[in-house]
Amino acid sequence: MMIEQPLSYTDIYEHSLLQKELRTPLCLDESIHGLADTKAAVELKACGVINIKQGRVGGLMESIRIARYCADHNIGVWSGGMG
Repeated sequence: MMIEQPLSYTDIYEHSLLQKELRTPLCLDESIHGLADTKAAVELKACGVINIKQGRVGGLMESIRIARYCADHNIGVWSGGMG
């Protein structure tokens, strides 16, 4: 279904290069700290799925903003916990 965060959490660009080589969508997790990171990932075509963790992205409202942005750009989302 997806490959979750195979590279460094600080390198959205490297994920974009890898995603071009794969048919399986990459899922960014640790790279996403808010809507700005989401926009960068989508613009760079670094993933096909984003894991939204409310605690990391700044709460419920930012999570909703990210989910809406992803829906508008045909990027899958799922919500994980931090435990």
